[in-house]
Amino acid sequence: MKSKVFIFLTLILCLQCAGGQRAGTSVSPATHEVYVVSNNFHTGLVIGLDGNARRVLSFSEFFINHGRVDIGWGDEVIYQEAEIRSCSAVRAMMIPSSSVIRVEGFDADMKDVVAWSGRAAMFRLSDVEFIRLCEFIDASLMKDGDGKPVVASRHGGEVIFFRSPHLYHMFNTCNTWIARALNHAGIDISPVCVITAGTLFRRMKESGEILK
Repeated sequence: MKSKVFIFLTLILCLQCAGGQRAGTSVSPATHEVYVVSNNFHTGLVIGLDGNARRVLSFSEFFINHGRVDIGWGDEVIYQEAEIRSCSAVRAMMIPSSSVIRVEGFDADMKDVVAWSGRAAMFRLSDVEFIRLCEFIDASLMKDGDGKPVVASRHGGEVIFFRSPHLYHMFNTCNTWIARALNHAGIDISPVCVITAGTLFRRMKESGEILK
């Protein structure tokens, strides 16, 4: 009888220890604020360039004087045009085409950025989730033989377009890319059939905070 009691108490203790270990390895506190902002034709991610981001993002060396970056992905031609032409927009949607990542460094207050945006949402990510998000972004960059991101063009000192290996088309838009980025980070959002900003923001309601 004593042996049975000992075994029972041992099992209880093991379960308690296991529970304690799971609690200790839970997701770290959500300390990173990540924003999704949308204006007219494009939607982008705004993140802070802290130590984690600078270690993962290969383009961070281009933005050493900035604390934040606005990151977007889109068609190589239309995204770099000063004015979006309807014929270019139709071509980009109907015919799979090469793409670029647009990165703009800035230091404006996020309250102002949200105010300027047509739509805005915010997520609070843990270190692990934030690093996974940065890894997804960096994997969307085309690299040269030295592992450096390939620059497509520069627009002033604050905006740089980098080439991306992905194809842009009607079913793989900037909104799809952002949904995939958030999903890769661990956010509960499906990128399937996310084509427009409207669909993206409706799906983000469940896991993020819609600001505008």
